[in-house]
Amino acid sequence: MTNQIGDVSDDGFWVLTESGWQPTEAQKQAINQGARPYSEGEEERINLGLETQPNSPMKNSNQILSFVAIGLLCLGLLMQIIGMHLDSWTGVSDDEDEGWPDADGGMGLTEFTIDCSDVTGIDDELEMKNKDLCKFSAGLFSGDITVQEAFTAVTAEDVEELTDDLPDEISGSISKMCDVQKDISDDSSDAKEDIEKCGDRDSAGGVAIALYWVSFSFGLIALITGLLAIFTATPYAGVVSNSTIVVCVLLSIIAFFSWLIMTPELNDDISYGSGFVISIISMVILISSTALAFIKSWKPSKTTVF
Repeated sequence: MTNQIGDVSDDGFWVLTESGWQPTEAQKQAINQGARPYSEGEEERINLGLETQPNSPMKNSNQILSFVAIGLLCLGLLMQIIGMHLDSWTGVSDDEDEGWPDADGGMGLTEFTIDCSDVTGIDDELEMKNKDLCKFSAGLFSGDITVQEAFTAVTAEDVEELTDDLPDEISGSISKMCDVQKDISDDSSDAKEDIEKCGDRDSAGGVAIALYWVSFSFGLIALITGLLAIFTATPYAGVVSNSTIVVCVLLSIIAFFSWLIMTPELNDDISYGSGFVISIISMVILISSTALAFIKSWKPSKTTVF
């Protein structure tokens, strides 16, 4: 055994001998208990909260937070995709002068829906069924009834014939609705204002849904790389996951507020609907997932180096 000729290092892991610095019994015991020797870049990786060995799976101490973050990410993306496609970001007017009080429906980002199921009664002025008139209007704006057919329908029988094959619930694109509105409107200032508002609403929805799709794509990348960081030894998968989830959240927020800013001011009798609320909830969930992901990353594993 080489004789000791100098002092033991401050950490107690090294002793100076005739052959140079040699490990002490304390170091051998530490290695047996799971400690590992210092390697180049070790301190930097610990300070960044990254894995101290890029080729090893994540430590159990962070796995619970990782699973919770991934679960919230999945839930947030699911609610985001649902909110994107609901035709209920805003409701329909409750004003009896502008439609039928029993009609239901709403407008989403790019689509609208009108439900005439509960519409009853007869229009005294036109002597036509309110339900047929509701379906006639919805079918016209959805494109199921052409403008030419609408102009030739002058009697109750004509309207009934056009609407017989239409479902009680009719959906269509806001873009198509705006085109029809241009074709049937006169040159009055109110008509021009309505056409402009419709165009603004269509543009707002188009911008928002495009940003939402990009956000969703980054969310999927964050989900995949996050799972790789948990179950495999893929280098820097956690870093990629954290970066992409930040982009996902930022794009989701930008999409929501872009729609809110670009959408014309709603009338007093029109309220925000379930699609609007679900999109807000999805943003909150995605932000929570991002926060947990970074908390997990900033929480270094307990490591002894020498």
